[in-house]
Amino acid sequence: MQSARTFRHAIISIARDTTTRKRTQKLLEDKNQNLAAAERLAQVGTLTWDLGTDQCQVSDEWCRIHGVSSRSMPLSDVIEFTHPDDCERLEKAVKDARNNRNPFDLTYQIVRRNDGVTRFVRVRGQCVNADDGSFKYYSTCQDVSGEMEMLDQLYASEKLFRDLFNNLPE
Repeated sequence: MQSARTFRHAIISIARDTTTRKRTQKLLEDKNQNLAAAERLAQVGTLTWDLGTDQCQVSDEWCRIHGVSSRSMPLSDVIEFTHPDDCERLEKAVKDARNNRNPFDLTYQIVRRNDGVTRFVRVRGQCVNADDGSFKYYSTCQDVSGEMEMLDQLYASEKLFRDLFNNLPE
C-alpha cells in the first residue's frame, strides 16, 4: 500500500490602503520644509530643552546660527557657545528657568563654533508641561547681530552730534 501524500499550498495576501498615510506624510514633509524656509528667512532657530534629561534638540537654523551640525546636545554644550562677557547672565537665566519655570527673553553674545565669530542672539523661551508629565522649554533663537550693529552706529552718531552741540561757541 502506497501512502498518498497530499500537499496543500496556500498563498495568504494582506493588502492595506496606505493612501491616507502617504498623503499625511507628504503634508508633514511640506510643513517641515515650510518651517525650515521660514526659519532661514527670519534667521530664527528653535531649541527644545527637556528639563528631566537636560538634553536639547535644535533646528537646522539654530545650528547655522551657532556654527554646528549636531542637532542634539546636552544643555551644558549649548551654554558653552556663550561669550565670556555674558556667561553669568545666561547661567542666572537658566537657573531661574530650571528652578521656577519662568519664561525668559534674553539678548546675549555667542561665539560660533565653526569660525569663532561673535554674534548677538535674542533667545525667548517658555516652559510647557508635556503630556507625559515632564517639563520642556520651547525657545527661539534669533540672530540680531545686524540690529545690534545699527544700534552701535546710532549711539556713536548721537554721541558725535551731542559732542558737537555741547562744544558750539556760545
